[in-house]
Amino acid sequence: MAVRAGDDAKVVSVTSLLAMRHRLRGGFMVAETWDHAQLALPLDGSTARAHAVARRELTTLRG
Repeated sequence: MAVRAGDDAKVVSVTSLLAMRHRLRGGFMVAETWDHAQLALPLDGSTARAHAVARRELTTLRG
């Protein structure tokens, strides 16, 4: 629904929450795949938050 409404912040929030839940449940591969997919997006004003969240998650996964 957020995708259809164009609410990028909500999309990033929900998908990062799902990636975090996978990480906490031991699903590192799913979380890491999501992070890399977010970082593959061109960096601009609409994707900056997704990039920041993905970088933070990757740091957590590797830390």
